[in-house]
Amino acid sequence: MSECCSPLKEPYVLPDNEKIKNLGPGCFVRILRQSENVWVEITDGTDGRFQGVIHHELTEGAATEQRTADKDKTVQLEARQINALGCDRFCYCD
Repeated sequence: MSECCSPLKEPYVLPDNEKIKNLGPGCFVRILRQSENVWVEITDGTDGRFQGVIHHELTEGAATEQRTADKDKTVQLEARQINALGCDRFCYCD
């Protein structure tokens, strides 16, 4: 099995249309950014387009230089970029 298809070491909540519709400020999502999965705290967004702040401290093995470059960096993202949700790990969902 190739690396991109190998199972996650720790299972995360996978996004679906219903969960994406319920995302809002304070929710954490994981996206692939510059060949690295990073966690982003949603600060604003609607209709599948979001804004958030990168949290490298939640990403195991994040390169130190990338952490420094992205510290408190705001990013724009779309629902299709989300590959995991932080539900019950970094945030609580009703």
